[in-house]
Amino acid sequence: IISAEIVNEDSNDVEGAMIDARYPVLYAADQLGRIVAFEIDSSPENDGLESLVNTLTPLWTMDLDLVGFPTFYPLPGGGALMSVWDHLVAISHEGSVLWREDSAGQPFDWASLDESLVLTTEAGEGSLWTAGESGLDSWQLPLSGHLLVADDQLLLYDENGIYRLDPESQSAERLVELPTSRLLLVDAAALPDGGMLIAHADRFDRRLLALEASGDLLWERSYSDLIQGEISFFALGEELYLMSHDDQNSSTIVSIFSIDVEGAELTHLFSGGTRSAISNHTNIFSSNGDMILINIGGGSSVAFEPQRAKE
Repeated sequence: IISAEIVNEDSNDVEGAMIDARYPVLYAADQLGRIVAFEIDSSPENDGLESLVNTLTPLWTMDLDLVGFPTFYPLPGGGALMSVWDHLVAISHEGSVLWREDSAGQPFDWASLDESLVLTTEAGEGSLWTAGESGLDSWQLPLSGHLLVADDQLLLYDENGIYRLDPESQSAERLVELPTSRLLLVDAAALPDGGMLIAHADRFDRRLLALEASGDLLWERSYSDLIQGEISFFALGEELYLMSHDDQNSSTIVSIFSIDVEGAELTHLFSGGTRSAISNHTNIFSSNGDMILINIGGGSSVAFEPQRAKE
C-alpha cells in the first residue's frame, strides 16, 4: 500500500502497481496515464512494508496520455507491460517505451514463462498473444480464456474446452471438450501434482472438475445449488480456496470455500457483503501465509484465518 502523496504530486490515487520481475523497481500508475518508478532497497533489514515504503527512491516519471484504470504485467526480461482498456504499452525498467499497441484488445488473463509473457484478450478471433521486449505477436488462433501453467505445461481454459499450448510453434491441442461456458463466471487453477481444477458454468449446470495433466477426469461435482455469481480460485500456502462474487440488484455477496481436492469436497468458511457495491473493486489477498484479506467493493475489509474457520 503506497500513499498518493508518495507517488503522485497531484494526489491522484494510485490505481495500479507492480514490482519488476528481474530488477528492484516498483512501478505505480494513476488513471491519467502517469507512471512513477521507484528503486527498492532490497537489503535484508528492509523486509517489512513500512521499511519498503520509507526507503523507496524515485527513479523516473512518465506520462502516457492514457485515461483509465491501469494494470501491469511483468515482462520476463525485466520491464512492465501496462494495459489501459484496449491499449498496451511496454516499458523498460529504465523508463523508455519499448513499443505500443492500440488495437490488441483488453487483456483477459496472462501467464509468465521463462522468456515470454502470454496474454489472452477480449478482442474476439486472434485473441492469444506473446509479448516481449521486441513487441506483440499474435498466435492467429480463435482462442481466448483462462491461462495456467501445470506440470510445466501451458494450458488454456477456453469457452469450449481445455487446450495444451505450445508457445514455440504457437499451436494448440484440445485435451477436453466442454459445453460452451461463460468465461467471466468461471476460473481454472493448477494443482500441486500437475493437474488442474476447473470451475465450469454452462446453460445446463455449474460444475467443479478435477483433471490430470493429461486432461483425464478425476472427479466432477455440481455446485449450481450452492454457489452463484463469478468464481475465482486462490491459494494460501499449499491450500486451494474458492471465492464467489454474486451481484444481486444493488448488493454484493462474497463467499469463501476451502477445497479438499482429494475428497472432492467444499467447506464454507465465510460470507459477507454490502448494499453499496462498487463493481470490479472486490479483491482478495493472502498475508503471511496464514491469513486471508478481503476487500468488498463499496463495503468492508475483512481479515480471517482459514485454519481457525475450519475448527
